Amino acid sequence: MRVRDREDPTGAAIDIDIGDDGRLLGCRADRPAAVGKKAVMTPWFASCADFREWEGLRVPTRLEACWHPSLDPFIYFRAEIVSFAAVRSSQLALSI
Repeated sequence: MRVRDREDPTGAAIDIDIGDDGRLLGCRADRPAAVGKKAVMTPWFASCADFREWEGLRVPTRLEACWHPSLDPFIYFRAEIVSFAAVRSSQLALSI
């Protein structure tokens, strides 16, 4: 599935990969990466895996994001979700 903001003049888009069972597998895009003092459009990928059911929701427990400037990806974010709690929207609050 491709998602983009129609109001964005750059035409930036993200491709979201969804498995046959409806699970989110990852997403891909060309994103600007800092190379020295320049921003260079570079393939970017984020993935999620090891789904677990919490409070009736299927949640990925492993997340990773990386740049692909060449054959070897540069992983800059890796996380593991060890707990999860669903919050109703009426309980959300934002503090700035």
